[in-house]
Amino acid sequence: MDQNLKVSIMRRVWALFVLRRATSMAALRLYLFAFLLWQTLLRVSLGHVWANMPKGYAGEVVSFFERAFFNTETAVQALILATGTAGLWATTKMIRSIVRNTARQTLVRA
Repeated sequence: MDQNLKVSIMRRVWALFVLRRATSMAALRLYLFAFLLWQTLLRVSLGHVWANMPKGYAGEVVSFFERAFFNTETAVQALILATGTAGLWATTKMIRSIVRNTARQTLVRA
């Protein structure tokens, strides 16, 4: 087989492999989470939140975040909830996949 033809075919195979991985459901969940996190960070100044946060015990910190959440704009509240939901969704799916694959590998070895 001609070397140039072989290189051309392998590039196409590699491109299809990367495209499949990049458009998998796990990757799309991660993209959604990253996009929502990016949008949230554009609207929330973490430096100001950190500077205003009390340095006391956990109850004060929880109370601070509760007041900060309920006293912010509706769009920011929606973004925070959506980011948390997307992160939780992606995380649970990844953990389930890892557990399922680990169980499969254990059965194969036994």
